[in-house]
Amino acid sequence: MELKNIEEVLKLQKDFSAKLSENIKVLRGKRAPSVKRLLKEKEAQLKEVRKDLELAAKDRASFITRMDVRIEKCSENKARLEKEIKQLKDNIVPVR
Repeated sequence: MELKNIEEVLKLQKDFSAKLSENIKVLRGKRAPSVKRLLKEKEAQLKEVRKDLELAAKDRASFITRMDVRIEKCSENKARLEKEIKQLKDNIVPVR
């Protein structure tokens, strides 16, 4: 294409600029998120992870407490049964 005068150059520049603007608008709809938006999303994710971590720590502490209580009860039952067995053995008169 031969350009004969400055008006043709200006017209082509204007057309090109309009097409470029249109393409940019289309791309903005599909573009990657901005840094600010990514930062906001990552901060929200971090907040959720912190909350999950706190809940997991509480669950762990609760589980450990329950297991400690269970171990204590089992130890008490064991001691009681050992005592009862000893008493029964002491009361058995050997048969000859």
